[in-house]
Amino acid sequence: MSHRGPDDSGYVFVGDTTIEAFDYDTVPSARRGIHVDEVGHGWISALASRRLAILDTSHMGHQPMSNEDRTIWVVHNGEIYNFEELRRGLKGHEFSCDCDTEVIVHGYEEWGIAGLLSKLRGMWAFILLDVKKGLLYAVRDLVGIKPLYMFNSHNGIVLTSEVKALLPITKLRPNVDAVRKYITYTALEPHETFFEGVSKVPPSTYLEIDLKSLGMRRVKYWDVPSRIVDEKYGEAIRLWRDTFLESVRIHLRSDVPFAFLLSGGLDSASLIAAWHTLRNRGDLERWGKTNAPLAYAFCSGDEKDECRYADAIASEYGIELVKVRDINVGDAVREIAYYHDEPPGGPSVIAQWHVIREASRNVKVLISGQGGDEVLAGYQRYVYRYILSEIKRNPIHGVVELLRFLDVLLQKREWLFFSRKIGRTQGRNRGMGVADPVNALLVRDLMGDGLQRLLHYADRDGMAFSVEVRVPYLDRALIELALSLPGYYKLARGWTKRIHRDAMKGILIDLIRKRRDKVGFEVPEKEWLLAIRPQINYNDVQAVLSKLGVPGPIIDVLSNLWNKADKLKGPEANLLWRAIFLYYWYLHYFAHNS
Repeated sequence: MSHRGPDDSGYVFVGDTTIEAFDYDTVPSARRGIHVDEVGHGWISALASRRLAILDTSHMGHQPMSNEDRTIWVVHNGEIYNFEELRRGLKGHEFSCDCDTEVIVHGYEEWGIAGLLSKLRGMWAFILLDVKKGLLYAVRDLVGIKPLYMFNSHNGIVLTSEVKALLPITKLRPNVDAVRKYITYTALEPHETFFEGVSKVPPSTYLEIDLKSLGMRRVKYWDVPSRIVDEKYGEAIRLWRDTFLESVRIHLRSDVPFAFLLSGGLDSASLIAAWHTLRNRGDLERWGKTNAPLAYAFCSGDEKDECRYADAIASEYGIELVKVRDINVGDAVREIAYYHDEPPGGPSVIAQWHVIREASRNVKVLISGQGGDEVLAGYQRYVYRYILSEIKRNPIHGVVELLRFLDVLLQKREWLFFSRKIGRTQGRNRGMGVADPVNALLVRDLMGDGLQRLLHYADRDGMAFSVEVRVPYLDRALIELALSLPGYYKLARGWTKRIHRDAMKGILIDLIRKRRDKVGFEVPEKEWLLAIRPQINYNDVQAVLSKLGVPGPIIDVLSNLWNKADKLKGPEANLLWRAIFLYYWYLHYFAHNS
């Protein structure tokens, strides 16, 4: 797990008394405890941490972290972006460092677990141990930006950020049902993993565990807002602009260098434009106050390459652009299968992997536009939903809107028909009781399998290279505001992300603000497929698929696709990629058991 936290490590064991052990390389001698190998038996719980130091990089940010009398302990992966504001409300508590984790400890003391979680803005997976009450809390953030897994072993409960940490504890087995869902484009449940007996703590959920009985209570601590506020559109634009800029401002809090992931599209460009505005206002803090960040972009060199837009953005806002072109497909696929703990949904993750690897040479924090589509209705399916609802409400207006959106609707048609053909689902819940049809779809996607996968890719690609990926569009305040506004504020008059485009007027250049085409994160998958195919014996792939319970007819289809890989594109090529990722995932985790 050292890739997730190369800067420090620590552990604490709790039984009748508390025993500590600290990393010997980074903690001053006065604070060192005994080594973990010397702890022995008799403890009922243990916390362990690997730290990636971002805020207060000194040893004072060491974890596990405790309160003054050492009765509350926490290990935390992620960032609490509003920690400075929360500290000001925690009068009477003693703070020993300038990092965000300490507000979890003292916030719990002051407000309890429910009160604390109602105030946090950020991304988190943390374990909090209350020694006096004999309770342990395992908490995951609102939409699942940070991972948290649970495994019930024969002698207790194990919670971890990555499944591979369970390898010394148990013999892992594949979840055949999850594999079948994956290969047939069916969404996994929020708690489901590719490993038998291993589950995810769902987003916006905490587990309360009694340390003596191991009794467990699961609590959903946050629900998306279902009430539409009565806000005039002009006022809503101002409110969205202010909230967006505030989210970017607190997401740029860092004591180490940060950079931007730049695609050339609206979402990532808006983040750089917001940074530029905040810098000119003098509103940035810490490292960003006196330093200029870099931007990193993947450039494929084909007709869908967006680097010309990335160049325009970098030039407009005075930011240096680093272009990533050289891709080693074979090595990346093998490494991704290991670091991700599960097979990804397609080859675009290979490009992100290389971009983050290049960025890791210079920075420890990357700012990403992930989540903009799910918050602002950026995908085709939102347009379909909006037009159908408008036709039902007012047929004439619905047809007018259909004509306005026609160019958007004609993009990526093959994916629409393919997903219908194979029965793809996007989650069982159809909108959690939200009446507005666009917002109902947003809710489904925010809490569904699609976004969970994208966040998983960002976390694993980043952590593989000890880089933290931040997603300002998934800030609590932005999500709650977006879902409290009518769907047609986000999607109308031929424009997706309508309110955001209007709010960015005068901040973001019109070349990007008024772009109508949506490219997505496109990669040359055909060329990459032809590059990796000679490195694989398909008979081995077929044998692995059979062991994983992939139905025979699908294996037959894949055999046919393998033989004509040079002619594949779109969904057929993607299906073959899924088989390849499954193969390497199996080799990493199960081949030694065969």
